[in-house]
Amino acid sequence: MRIERLSERVANRIAAGEVITEPLSVIKELVENSLDAGARRIDIEIRSGGLEKISIVDDGEGIFFDDAPLVFERHATSKLRNVSDLYEIESMGFRGEALASVAAVSKVTLQSRSQQEQQGFEMLVYGGNALSLQRIARDKGTRIDVEDLFYNTPVLGNFQKRQSILEGRITEFVSAFAVGNPQIAITYTVDHRRFFSTRGDENEAAAILSVFGEEALTHLIEFSMNTESFRVKGMQSSLGYSFPHRRRMIFFVNGRLVENPELRETLNKAYDGLLPARRFPMAVMWIFTNPGGVDVNLHPRKEHVRLYYEKELLQPLREALRRNLYQERAIPPLPVSNQKGPETSFIEEDADDEDPPDFSSFSYFEQQVKQEEVIQQVREPIVPVESFLDELHYLGSFKSAYLIFEGRDSMYIMDQHAAHEKILYETFTDAYKRRELHSQGLLVAMTISVGAQEREAWNRYRDDLHESGFETELFGEQRLIIRSIPHVFTQAQAKQYLLDYLAGSPDRSDITREEMMRKACKAAIKAGDAIVKAEVRQLIEGLKKTEDPMTCPHGRPIFIKLSLSELEKRFARI
Repeated sequence: MRIERLSERVANRIAAGEVITEPLSVIKELVENSLDAGARRIDIEIRSGGLEKISIVDDGEGIFFDDAPLVFERHATSKLRNVSDLYEIESMGFRGEALASVAAVSKVTLQSRSQQEQQGFEMLVYGGNALSLQRIARDKGTRIDVEDLFYNTPVLGNFQKRQSILEGRITEFVSAFAVGNPQIAITYTVDHRRFFSTRGDENEAAAILSVFGEEALTHLIEFSMNTESFRVKGMQSSLGYSFPHRRRMIFFVNGRLVENPELRETLNKAYDGLLPARRFPMAVMWIFTNPGGVDVNLHPRKEHVRLYYEKELLQPLREALRRNLYQERAIPPLPVSNQKGPETSFIEEDADDEDPPDFSSFSYFEQQVKQEEVIQQVREPIVPVESFLDELHYLGSFKSAYLIFEGRDSMYIMDQHAAHEKILYETFTDAYKRRELHSQGLLVAMTISVGAQEREAWNRYRDDLHESGFETELFGEQRLIIRSIPHVFTQAQAKQYLLDYLAGSPDRSDITREEMMRKACKAAIKAGDAIVKAEVRQLIEGLKKTEDPMTCPHGRPIFIKLSLSELEKRFARI
């Protein structure tokens, strides 16, 4: 068979299969074009999961009429000129493939008007074929309607997921894009229902409030850090707020929404041991660096980036995120019902004759005031955890399980078992790492069976075992007697550890974290154990010495908070 050059139409269809794989791909390309065009407002609408219709309207700089024939040509772009530009990319798009790929698999109507022209234009492109181009009157900016996506590529169309899944993926992206670009007023509509609308006032907290709601915003803490090559700012969730998935981990690199496994892993490590198992934090993070330090040309969809100096970023970022959790705002608030107490009517019987109150301006004004109050909470001064613990005033206990404190216009409730468990866990762990262990003699010695390899290992490592707190000796050829074990072990833990050690376990020098947690949990005071005021003070002092006094080793909170304003709401005072 002879080699032939593919037609432009076939080449576009093949390229579309790489760039446009689902409706989300279309929306991502189009809104990034709007961002590059300097838009201050973007309206996004989808129908039937984006398969029936996608509409993107912006007020950006628009497109010149003379450039209209090039809009849907492959590798036609306003963002690159030379090969060297690939190493200093600051725009979201640069390949010149997106619109050509979209038009190849759908019916596209493009309307636009440049800021420097008096008239706009409308262009129709179906399946990659330009059908018409005409002048029209319209405002500056651009509108793109993409209809019947994949109508001419049944293979791609048949492999699309259910409408609810497509909508969910689009909503996840648009939500992240909106909170990451608070300078743009973004409206998102699904099947004629408005999901959210942001203000476009450059206020990150206001954007998060509009998209994710008050519950999310009130659990977020601001943070920032700088290195020689990076500047980072953002918001991270407090310890009482987590998710069973990683979809609320949102990262922007030089304004680009990216997927980066290393950044996700760094965020997870910052919360290691502070959240319950299989729970994940929320964070919105903006990372700024020299464009030359980022490679965005890894994939046609430009979702993944490579940071050339990521080693300089990741470790300091993990440490900064973890340190930022050691403050009073990280304490989860006690959930309080929004329902007010029963209202008593003092209206006289002839009150029907009175004019009804005028609520015409109440709703919007009250909503704006409420939003500003919530946004302001995020920017409250940071109270270091040491200062917070010093200011606590002990009031009493409830059911010999929960200790009640007063401090900073709030009431704090401590789980005494969780607090003591955390102190013991870090005490045991620190002693074990430093090998500052003392032996505890056993009333009845234990014995374990050993083979030739274990016996040889014992001969080689018995001095190390002795320094770790084990007193052992061989009894015959196949028995090892254990007379003393480290004080941080239970007998069962000591026996298993010794067997793993002699068998050459890769972690022979480390007791597992789970074993240390079980040890601390078993030794800690329990719910129902009454303690006196002096012991309460010892708990507070012990928490001060821990790395993180906010959560127990299992990730459950040690403190919860009930603020004065929440208490007054419950009593219908405000």
